[in-house]
Amino acid sequence: MNLGARITINGSEVPLNSNMSWLIDYERAFHEDALSLMYALLKGEAENPIELVLRFLYVMSDGKLRIEEFKEASESDFLYLYQETRQILVDSMTTRTKASKQDSKTENAQVTTLAMIASGIRRGLTLADTDRLTMGMWIDYCIEHNNLTGVGRAEKGETRTATQADFDRFKGG
Repeated sequence: MNLGARITINGSEVPLNSNMSWLIDYERAFHEDALSLMYALLKGEAENPIELVLRFLYVMSDGKLRIEEFKEASESDFLYLYQETRQILVDSMTTRTKASKQDSKTENAQVTTLAMIASGIRRGLTLADTDRLTMGMWIDYCIEHNNLTGVGRAEKGETRTATQADFDRFKGG
């Protein structure tokens, strides 16, 4: 399922897969973690950003945009592809939930594609959901699940010691 991302190449609009499943497809095709590479690209730290953008577009277009087709492309064409792809990636990661300030232990932690997917599955999502959700929607679900179940509250000091009344309510008394 395509969630509406498109890129115009030589006057033709090409639909792109901007949901979570392209990350899995990328790893299957290139044996590299797409999420880590995407972070490097967005932070301007990718070793070969042009090659990476072309690989991303190849996977996101389900093979319709082939890397070989861009061997003769001009510098302005590559700049356009880079800017458009970067915006599509940013849009796919946009969440509706404001992230809270992380503690210093997790601030620089690298999240991989598999770790993100496992996190969602642990919270009730399925691999089939990767076809329906963007990365931002996936993250929103995980955050909402955590908020509803109280996951992470112990680290924030939001827990309290149970009282006798709590035990009585729990036992139905």
